[in-house]
Amino acid sequence: MMMSRILSKQMSTLREAIREAGLSKLETNGGAMHVTWTDGFTAKFHNIWLRDHCSCEHCQHPLTKQRQLSTATIPLDAPAKATLTKEALNVEWKDVVEGSTCTSSSFTSEWLRKHVYSTPKNDYPVDYKQDRLEKKVLWGKDLMEKMPTMTYDAMMHDGFRDGMKLLQQHGLLLVKNTPDTMDATEAFARKIGFVLETIYGKMWTTRPQTEEMSYNDTASTNLALPGHTDCTYLYTPPGLQIFNCVQQSHAGDPNGGSSRYVDGFHVAEWLRAKAPDAYDFFCRTKLPFYCIDDDTLLATMEPIIKLDYRGNIESFRLNDGDRSVLTHLSFEDTFAFYKHHKVLWQAINELEIVHKLHEGDMMIVDNQRVLHGRHAFIGERALIGCYIGKTEYDSRLRVLGLFQHVTHRTSHGIRSFSLSYGRGECRPGRKSALDGSFERYQCHACFQFFHLDPKKHCYMCGEVVCMDCRQQLLIEGSYMNETGAMGYHTCLRAKVCLPCYFTFFRARSVGFIEMDDDDDEQYEFPSEEYEMTMFKSLPTIHECSKAKLAPLETTKTVPTERGSHFDKRLAHKVLSMGR
Repeated sequence: MMMSRILSKQMSTLREAIREAGLSKLETNGGAMHVTWTDGFTAKFHNIWLRDHCSCEHCQHPLTKQRQLSTATIPLDAPAKATLTKEALNVEWKDVVEGSTCTSSSFTSEWLRKHVYSTPKNDYPVDYKQDRLEKKVLWGKDLMEKMPTMTYDAMMHDGFRDGMKLLQQHGLLLVKNTPDTMDATEAFARKIGFVLETIYGKMWTTRPQTEEMSYNDTASTNLALPGHTDCTYLYTPPGLQIFNCVQQSHAGDPNGGSSRYVDGFHVAEWLRAKAPDAYDFFCRTKLPFYCIDDDTLLATMEPIIKLDYRGNIESFRLNDGDRSVLTHLSFEDTFAFYKHHKVLWQAINELEIVHKLHEGDMMIVDNQRVLHGRHAFIGERALIGCYIGKTEYDSRLRVLGLFQHVTHRTSHGIRSFSLSYGRGECRPGRKSALDGSFERYQCHACFQFFHLDPKKHCYMCGEVVCMDCRQQLLIEGSYMNETGAMGYHTCLRAKVCLPCYFTFFRARSVGFIEMDDDDDEQYEFPSEEYEMTMFKSLPTIHECSKAKLAPLETTKTVPTERGSHFDKRLAHKVLSMGR
């Protein structure tokens, strides 16, 4: 944990340096540009690399963010003229490349600093989109006293991100009070990602009752299973495995049927420190794994320890039960395998923990990190579960903001306004977003997941909402919040989320005009004699519509037929808030 704090402090210092440093000097030479920042940092960028990474709407699709230009048609020297300001490097390209009509690019100082590749790095790139060892908490027998735990209800609601962070850190998560049904197990899995279909189907049980659910594996017996990771015979093993205990054996040995877990990443670091020869052997030596089941024969060859490009462990793959015949190694390497294998299992046995699941307990395991197994048992014991792909698991972590090095903010900050009720007034202001709000994965108002939808900030509370749940208003008149405090403003421009909209602007007399986000036109409110319409439902979204807001209870009713399809969709989102 101390190392984690040190790395966090170092990254904070790096972020601050990136934000504050500007560009000061530019030199061009041999198809490359040599850039210097105000803090003395220097880096070189190939012209072709800069051309390939232009992010204008012609070179990169504005919605999908996919590259549209043809990289193969860019000249190797990519002739160009460049100018420099403190804020950006501006480039005029001589040639037009296939797939884009762009002839000029601009790269901000911050973007260039984040994407430096010519200088040796002591850390991962700032925008590194893969998981890494520094995010992990390595554990051994000490975890038995502090097992990362959440409840099923919390994971299905507001505690989801906290639980996923624990899972990312430790590689396993115990979820208590889980319903004993396939449907509830699948509903939880789908909150993370798609259920992965394998030779065992999508949802499986260790006690199959039908021919369709049966499979050829010792997991469906009552035999002891040593620590292993699943599906080592697949080119890409599952990312997560879910075990929901619906029946536990209570006959014979009290530890019968107990689960066994080992942190494979800790095993790798143990070997790196205490047995470097064994560590090097299992990093570089590919081993054969296979599976035979009816008309299926799966096989692959991969090392036990897979490293990322910086030499840190990325995944751990081991299943002695599925290891095939060793015929690809030399005579000397075959003996070396058995010698190092003993050391490997010495580390596994030293770090193994035992935990007995009870009915209602569900264990989620990172299958590319944590080994799992069980003690033999007498009687009946049944688990139901499924797999989730590594791709889907990592995607969810990225959406949750758990991979991020840096929180991205716009250079001009976040606009907002604040209320001062003590003097009965409202005045415009600038308020920072809530801590961590950029890492939100769901809309604060309707709880829908963000996908391609842009995240929008509420000017009042700083929370992140989707486009449907934020309105840009021009406000005039007096209004009252829940405590009865009054405020008055003329032509106040504000972008607020629906929860703040209903809480703070349920006014007795508020006039407003709905606006598009990019609309800078100045509006004038009508005189007091202007007759404003009172709606008994959510105000319709029409250009320049004007309304007095009804009480909260009536605004949460479904709109009348005069509302547009968009109005009704927005109203249903409000109803789903449960506010």
